[in-house]
Amino acid sequence: LIRYPQVAYVLRGDSTEEPLRQLMECLRQGREPVDVPNLTWKDAAGRIHINAQSYQPSDLNHVPSGFRQMVRSVIRDRDLISYVPFDRWLDYPVMATLTVRGCTQHCTLCGGCAEGHSVMSGRHRPAFRSPEDVAQ
Repeated sequence: LIRYPQVAYVLRGDSTEEPLRQLMECLRQGREPVDVPNLTWKDAAGRIHINAQSYQPSDLNHVPSGFRQMVRSVIRDRDLISYVPFDRWLDYPVMATLTVRGCTQHCTLCGGCAEGHSVMSGRHRPAFRSPEDVAQ
């Protein structure tokens, strides 16, 4: 991806929320993102830099579910329809929450198996959201 002329940044791995926040902070401050983990980027001269893939949280409690934000937006805007997550949600109002990243299995069915996570993101064991966080 980074070799495309229109691409300047690529975040690698399965947990890019915090590296993305750090990248946005660097851009806002006009600094080169030399210390943003999991980032491949081009400098002003077009040279490609590959930062260490070192950000890999051991749990998912840092990832917001989005439910609170959705409820706040509906109340603020007094508009439920604009915020429904998918067509026909009012007929079947369910929500999904991310509970795990990674896998312990080695099946050939998907690219999200243990081998895939190890190769693509360096994750060697699953990261779970705590039961308390899921229940909120």
